[in-house]
Amino acid sequence: MGRRTSWVQKDRVLLIHFWGELTTVDIQEENNFALKLVEASSSDIVHVIVDVSQVTEHPRYFSRLLRSFSVYQEAKLGYITTITKDNLLRFMLTGVSAVGRSRRAYNFRTLANAVRFLQMRDVEISTTLYDDCLRYINPVQERGTD
Repeated sequence: MGRRTSWVQKDRVLLIHFWGELTTVDIQEENNFALKLVEASSSDIVHVIVDVSQVTEHPRYFSRLLRSFSVYQEAKLGYITTITKDNLLRFMLTGVSAVGRSRRAYNFRTLANAVRFLQMRDVEISTTLYDDCLRYINPVQERGTD
């Protein structure tokens, strides 16, 4: 299991990247770290990109996954975009955002679509956001899961 969270646009867009086998503990720990970053941000609004496109295994129990995603409740949170091609995970994440009453959570199959979505809705998002995300993600893809 691998995970990493970082600003891809300082105080505006946070990227949470998971790969390999995903557990609820991993989700909770990364969620807590992300919440601290969002709360400490000087911006009024923070968007989050959650990339789970390289996850090979994930929790199958909806209630466990639901308890892990408290980031949906943060007041200054803008849009939450999730990237995955896994239909079951997409379905569960849609349910998590609905239960969390988040009308700002959207699932995408590709990073490019998620970035375009954010750029169309927030003029303060950098035109280089897609490339910034790739620079953040690619070193992980090249190293594998070590």
